This record gives sequence, structure tokens and C-alpha cells, in this order.
Amino acid sequence: MIKEVLILFSLSKIDTLFILINTYKIIETIEHDLGWDVKQKVKKKRVVTLSSSLGKTFMNAYNYFENGGFGHYSNSNDGSRLFARHGANRNLYEDEEGNPLPPISFEEIDNNIRTLIYEWINYKLMIEKGYRYPSVKIESRIRPLTDEDFFENI
Repeated sequence: MIKEVLILFSLSKIDTLFILINTYKIIETIEHDLGWDVKQKVKKKRVVTLSSSLGKTFMNAYNYFENGGFGHYSNSNDGSRLFARHGANRNLYEDEEGNPLPPISFEEIDNNIRTLIYEWINYKLMIEKGYRYPSVKIESRIRPLTDEDFFENI
């Protein structure tokens, strides 16, 4: 399953269109491995049971996808346009009052899926070998563009 997840992750870097679909597949694979691909009531109990073993970093990344509107965004053509998991449908990217929601950042998706994969592999390493690698601190090395960047060649 680790190989499958890493292949899905690397394929998501080839084309933007694959990011949402493969991220969803990665989450589903990890949930299956953890025994979380069950009815919601059973899943909640299993999540609570394993959350301390998986660690806060894993759970924060997982909750980003589970509770952060990722599924709603990635499934709605209104939310993610061409990158939606499904074609045209009536599933609008709105809150309960019918107000449009802001788009989800692809950088946030990338940071959280990287963290989720890394911490899941670390969990598996701890179970199998009795040790883990230190948690990763993701730093952006991209500085924001300024107006001067666009006008220095003029």
C-alpha cells in the first residue's frame, strides 16, 4: 500500500488534473490500511482508538481533509471547475446559507497530503520496526512576488 500511495502522489505532480483525484485515492488507501473504511459510527470509534498512536501531526492533516471541506470542494464542479472529481452536476460549492465558499489552496492540499503520507509511513515504521523518523516541518521556499518583479525588465 505504501508503494501505491507513493505512486499516486508522484502521478499527482504530473498534471494538476490529478491532484484532487489522487489525493482522494491516497486518503481512501490510508483509511483502508487503518481499518477506517467502514460505516461512520464504527469509523469514529476506530479514529479515537488510533489517534494517539498516529500523533497530532497526522490527525491535523487528516482532519484538514475530513473536516475542512476538501471532499465538498473536490467533488463540485462549481468549486474546483475543470479539476472537479465529477463532471457537471448540481453539487454547488456553497455553505448552508447558499453563499459561495472560497477556493481551497492547492499548496495547502499538497502540504497536508505530504504530511499525511509521511506520518502514516512513520506509524507503520513504528509498528514494524519500533522507531520513527522525526516529524517534518514544511517550509515554503517560494517568496511572494512583488510589483518590482514585474517591472525590473522594463
